[in-house]
Amino acid sequence: MSDENIVPLTHAAPKPGQSLSAQPTHIDIQSGHIFDAAGNSVGQWTPMDTDEQNKALASYAASRAARNTACSIAANGIAKDRDIVLDQARSVIALSGANDEQRAQALDVGISDVHIPSAMPNFVTGYKNEGFVADVFSPPLVVAKQSDYYYQYDKADAYQRAIPIAGAPGAQVNEVVPRFSSTQYKTIQRAIGGFVPTEVEENQDSALKIKQGTMRRMVNAVMLERELRVASLARTSGNWSSATTLLAGFQWNGGASSDPVKDINNVQEASYGKVSGMILSEKIWNAMRRNPAVRSYYTYSGSAPGMVTEDQLISLLQLPVVYVARGKYIKSDGTLDYIWGNDVVLFRSPEQIPPMDQEDVATSYTFRFGLGGTGTPDAAGLAGSGAGFIVRQFFNQYRGALGGAQMVLTHSDAEKMTSAYIGNLLINAYQ
Repeated sequence: MSDENIVPLTHAAPKPGQSLSAQPTHIDIQSGHIFDAAGNSVGQWTPMDTDEQNKALASYAASRAARNTACSIAANGIAKDRDIVLDQARSVIALSGANDEQRAQALDVGISDVHIPSAMPNFVTGYKNEGFVADVFSPPLVVAKQSDYYYQYDKADAYQRAIPIAGAPGAQVNEVVPRFSSTQYKTIQRAIGGFVPTEVEENQDSALKIKQGTMRRMVNAVMLERELRVASLARTSGNWSSATTLLAGFQWNGGASSDPVKDINNVQEASYGKVSGMILSEKIWNAMRRNPAVRSYYTYSGSAPGMVTEDQLISLLQLPVVYVARGKYIKSDGTLDYIWGNDVVLFRSPEQIPPMDQEDVATSYTFRFGLGGTGTPDAAGLAGSGAGFIVRQFFNQYRGALGGAQMVLTHSDAEKMTSAYIGNLLINAYQ
């Protein structure tokens, strides 16, 4: 009986010979279950949630509350101000049934009441995380099944020699066969929810748009976690054929042997395909632009600026496309740090999505289960590049006294390294 939702019921005195234990003594105001004095369930009352009944009961409750307030004012007023107190009590009763216009006319507006400070209706500020690149490194590929296999031809088919035999009458011709393997992906469902109590939604200032704010917070959380997962995938040395650790003196933010352009060229030269992009955090990008070895490559170019942009650096040094990852997150110790950390990732993006050429390979893909929400009546799928994201919203009447809007955002992804041989990972480029 300690649950705050269980309240006692009031009864008339039992008739002679009738036991009080035979009557319900408590009710759970959320579920409608009723209990006797011993705590046994003796039934369940069904809520009558019709609009007319609710309006009538709400009006009665408001009227009773107003009259109770008026009686309290009249009974407890200071004797010398009795007439004033009675006038206040009458005003409470009158205003309890008045409409908005009548309430406004009853106000005695003075100079100090011309404006009461309140929330601005069209101005709210907030923060936005910037520079997410997960979809660049591991572009989403929408798939029809939650789990499947995909085939991949062996890299040796493109690079290994198979010398044709010199032609001779009746000689056996050397033969080759395509070599391939299959790999399974299995998407993992990820979901996050939000709840907006009815009281909060009714009490909000117009500028807040609390439901939209809740959904924005949910999307931000999902996107941040995806960025962290993809960054972890790319920055795990075991996912590459041979990751490179830059030792002291070679880091891009200092050291006599530091040469970022040479490090990048080494990766390009050892790669089993063209490197199309490189991802580095903002602090590494800034260190690279300031690096003396980098600046020495274009110092004597008359058109070169003192501090180059991404496009200018790519053009001047013939580098892969630079993606500056400015996204940050709060670590467990409370400090703010870059998601892509101190490493540089060089990779290859597919030429098109979905791939139409069996000779095109990408460093990574995200297999995204293309849920459409067709099996859930309160779900809506996001179209376009966001296919596979499902949004649900329904009214949950069992949370709090008045219930509220329950929202859910879900998607199913499997981030996979589909090639460990194009590009590479430069560990500790910044130290």
